[in-house]
Amino acid sequence: MTNEHVDVLIIGAGLSGIGTAVHLSQNCPDKRIAILERRQQVGGTWDLFRYPGIRSDSDMFSFGFAFRPWNDLQTLADGESIRRYISDTAREYGVEEKIRFGIETEQVQWCSEQQQWVVSARDLESGQARHYSCDFLISCTGYYDHKAGYLPEFPGAERFQGQCIHPQHWPRIWTTAAKRWWSLAAVRRRLRWCRQWLRRLAISPCCSARLLHHDGAGTRSDYRSALQGIAQ
Repeated sequence: MTNEHVDVLIIGAGLSGIGTAVHLSQNCPDKRIAILERRQQVGGTWDLFRYPGIRSDSDMFSFGFAFRPWNDLQTLADGESIRRYISDTAREYGVEEKIRFGIETEQVQWCSEQQQWVVSARDLESGQARHYSCDFLISCTGYYDHKAGYLPEFPGAERFQGQCIHPQHWPRIWTTAAKRWWSLAAVRRRLRWCRQWLRRLAISPCCSARLLHHDGAGTRSDYRSALQGIAQ
């Protein structure tokens, strides 16, 4: 069992986790920061989902980081490009070395006596228990169940004789040759894309100006308030 104390502990090394770590490193350079990541590499959602055709449903110029703007020609980028963008950002801004890969968070508790957060975790490779404590805890885990993706009930699904593959657990090596398959995730993504563009047609110039200040891991005003509290 190992124990480690840091000033700020971030859970999740996806878009939000990396963005938060960079902001903290720049605005609170004297604070010790660590990131717990269950997977073995940076990317979060964009490393978890690998099905064919996965891409952003928001334009990357608004979705990307304000401190490292997206400069690729793809407006709605593919998943691998987004994952690489997050990974390159972590490396370029020196937060990659703060990540503890393969660590699954199991329990989080607030200790009133010590005025600290106490986090119980486990090394997925060795099975060794790990304990962390911190003054500030930031959850950047997203809203997915990483172990079992949501699967709705489809009437008559039991009559289907083909192979069923969940988008969240897409095989790394799988060929679609001589097979007919339909990606429900792709259909849902296109429907969301259409709804977003219909909404944008009704957005006022004032709202558009506010969107330009959006950062992938939060708004600048949100960060300013949070960072002031941590720096004190």
